[in-house]
Amino acid sequence: MFPVEPVTILRTSQTIYALIDPSESRIYVKSAADVVRGDVLTFRGLTRRVHEDPELWAKSSLVIPFEDAPPFLPDLGTLHRQTPGGFDRATQTYLQPGLNPIWTGPCSLKPESVLGADADVAEQQVTVQPFAVTVPLDLVDVQPDDVFEVTASRDTWLTGRPLTVVRVEGGSEELGRIIRVTANQG
Repeated sequence: MFPVEPVTILRTSQTIYALIDPSESRIYVKSAADVVRGDVLTFRGLTRRVHEDPELWAKSSLVIPFEDAPPFLPDLGTLHRQTPGGFDRATQTYLQPGLNPIWTGPCSLKPESVLGADADVAEQQVTVQPFAVTVPLDLVDVQPDDVFEVTASRDTWLTGRPLTVVRVEGGSEELGRIIRVTANQG
């Protein structure tokens, strides 16, 4: 059997104690915790999204399904693309002009260098910090100038910070797709 471990629900900041079954991507809770589809959970140093409604189990317990991802992708992120607006036939939705999300899922970030490079942006000196973002290999529609945003991470400095895609890399030996991005640090 699995040991009871702490799980934090980011929406409510509540910590619950549960059995985590990584092989089934499920968490078993012996109480009626306030968890809904779309919630973000942190446990074992990982951040995962609840992708289905939790199920009632044994009258007073919950089974919470979470998105499966390899442990080397501990955070969650969203890739955005600048669009002119209009109807997207692939998703059958209308896109507003501006930045629109095109992918959401697990990721990890690593700084490319300890020191960023200084650059002039709109006549102001800013530091541009390069990062390597790792995402699942099945994310192939990434383009330069897309914007990557970390939506949940143990490192709260990264959360919500826009990162501009510079280039995308792949390779047969890679475990994940590498996206090179930069962050302006004012």
